[in-house]
Amino acid sequence: MVNEKGGKNKGSAIFDIIVIVAFTISSVASFYTFGCLSVDISYMFNILFSMSIIDNILSIINSLIPFFLLFPIPFSIIAVYGIKREHFNFIIPLMASVLSILFGLLIFNINLTYMLFSISFIIGSIICSYWSHTRYRELKFMKIYRATTTSSSKAFLMIKIGIIVAIFISLQSNEARIEKFIDNGIDSLSILSIKIGEKQLKSQVEGSVKAQSNIQKEMISNLTTSIGNFIKIKGIKKIDEIKEKELQSIDKLNIPNEIKNEIRDYIGNMLDKERQNWNDEIDNEIKRMLYQISKRFEDESYQKQLIEEYEDKLKKEMLTKEKVREQIENLLREEIDIEGKGIVMYDIVKTTLPIIIILILLAIIDIWKKLIFLPLVGIYSLILTKGIKIEGDDEV
Repeated sequence: MVNEKGGKNKGSAIFDIIVIVAFTISSVASFYTFGCLSVDISYMFNILFSMSIIDNILSIINSLIPFFLLFPIPFSIIAVYGIKREHFNFIIPLMASVLSILFGLLIFNINLTYMLFSISFIIGSIICSYWSHTRYRELKFMKIYRATTTSSSKAFLMIKIGIIVAIFISLQSNEARIEKFIDNGIDSLSILSIKIGEKQLKSQVEGSVKAQSNIQKEMISNLTTSIGNFIKIKGIKKIDEIKEKELQSIDKLNIPNEIKNEIRDYIGNMLDKERQNWNDEIDNEIKRMLYQISKRFEDESYQKQLIEEYEDKLKKEMLTKEKVREQIENLLREEIDIEGKGIVMYDIVKTTLPIIIILILLAIIDIWKKLIFLPLVGIYSLILTKGIKIEGDDEV
């Protein structure tokens, strides 16, 4: 009986050592995968304010896949330890988490963020082990998965609080970082404003060019018609003058009236015909010119050329990044009178930005927890408990 008890204690001690070693190795491995990325909060939130946010975030997520896969493992190990032990011992999760944090100093620098993370990680590890131990014995079905995910969720909450507090303190104490965030935000907003402005400008330019083209077309057509009619009238008047002069010359001839009348009729008819030909020729020329004018102004390539020239000119005058950025900065720094109080939007943004960043980070962390962290903890725990005898319970 004594030998059986001694063997049992020896087996438990070996299991405890295995838990500590496995927890430490998996924790340090996850720390290492994150540390190798050189991704800090400033970098991540600069991406949030960038125009290529989707491509950059997908790149970061792809780089974080090893960390996403490894970070749940230590919590699965310590949760399984809590389930296996009939009598909970907080020394094991404490030793395992402290060792992990000490080895983590080989990867991370000692600063406020790491110190707060360390405290929350140690507390979270103990809570995870304790709650899995307690919760497992309360549940009736899916005991391992539900116990480990519930306990890991509480541990995750502690770690999340530590990280959020560290980041908030860091942001509040680092005014230059906040100004850098705002500066990046203004840059991105400038680019976005330019893109939106370009679309609106193109639409306005197209409408303006079309309207101007119609006006120019009408003016040139009217001018062409006026000039044509003027030339036609002048030509007809000249022909009439020639006709009158010729008929007067015929009247002065000393010939029989019968012959004189025949000559008058012949010359008169000939000049009348020339008069009509001149009238028709000028009318035809006016029509031809009006057709060419209409064809020119309705030509799509000509319209496109006018639009591009006008658009490029306005872009250079209005939609440069420097000018748009200057307008946004002036707008943010301009004092607005609200109920007799002078308010500057830049100061409001500067004050509230840390809170906005924290809220965004909370949302991202919660998505990660629900979609990746907890499901993996549960799956890993199910795998780890295969073949492990749970003390005080016949269920594996």
